[in-house]
Amino acid sequence: MQCSACKTPMESLGQVPVRVGGTSGPWHLLMGEWADMTERVFPLDVYRCQQCRRVELFDLDLSLPTR
Repeated sequence: MQCSACKTPMESLGQVPVRVGGTSGPWHLLMGEWADMTERVFPLDVYRCQQCRRVELFDLDLSLPTR
């Protein structure tokens, strides 16, 4: 991967799980664990530029749903 800002090679920091969906606030208090039934976790690849310290997230394995 190359940095989109300075075009130097980026260092891979691995994958981070990103939670998507579910509910929060009063609905979560009322429904408890049922509120999280629509929640999913997607792994995103994290890269950091050694020169400008920019951090970028990528969906390299195409795990995110299409819109």
